[in-house]
Amino acid sequence: MTALARPRGPLPARVYWFRRGLLLLTVVALVVGVAKLAGGAGEDNPAAVLSGQQLQPAPGGELDSGGETDAEAGTDPDAQEEPQAKPNKKKKKKQPEPEEEPLPEPEGACAPRDLVVTPVFDNPTAGSTVRIDLEFTTREALACTFVVDRASVIAKLTSGSDDIWTTRHCPGGLAKPQTVIARQEVPGVATMRWSARRSDAECSNRTSWALPGWYHLEVAAFGGEPAKVQFQLRKPQPKVVTKTTAPKPKNG
Repeated sequence: MTALARPRGPLPARVYWFRRGLLLLTVVALVVGVAKLAGGAGEDNPAAVLSGQQLQPAPGGELDSGGETDAEAGTDPDAQEEPQAKPNKKKKKKQPEPEEEPLPEPEGACAPRDLVVTPVFDNPTAGSTVRIDLEFTTREALACTFVVDRASVIAKLTSGSDDIWTTRHCPGGLAKPQTVIARQEVPGVATMRWSARRSDAECSNRTSWALPGWYHLEVAAFGGEPAKVQFQLRKPQPKVVTKTTAPKPKNG
């Protein structure tokens, strides 16, 4: 064998082998270091070298890596969207209902010229007594009292030019005095009744019945302006009679 393969000298052979190995490792380390320095100086972006991607210049002059990653966009693909907190809706307190203003108290008796009388009918039917509600309101006074009777109110019922009934003949339609409070907005109500017959000077009950059809009623307080309304006297509905048949006994 040659002298390089088998070292010679006064020292043992293993000492010379150790020195050779140490020298070899030093040379290899120097070569690797120089190679890394040379490679790093020739690359602009180490991250691109490590990932194996070559950065390309974008149209605007900036480098483009080929696509925006989730990290660059500021989003985490594994993160779940947190539910938005619902706004805390406070229950609205129920507003107290405004108190109704008290009705004005009457101050003295009503002046007849200040009164407005409005007749209201409740299903008038031929052949039976007709109830008529008289609603009294005022034009100027806030509230006043009025006594409704045969001496303070007059009413007349007509059909075309035919006089049918009047309280001059039959004042019993307002037999009982009724005191009402008339106001501008809230009426005072009195009741008048018509027998559904024609009237005569004696207000007898032998006069003929008023036929179904359209009529006019004119009513006013004495000294006041009259009000005239039209109404229909309807036909009476026939009564329905239900007969009950008793079961026949069975012959044994």
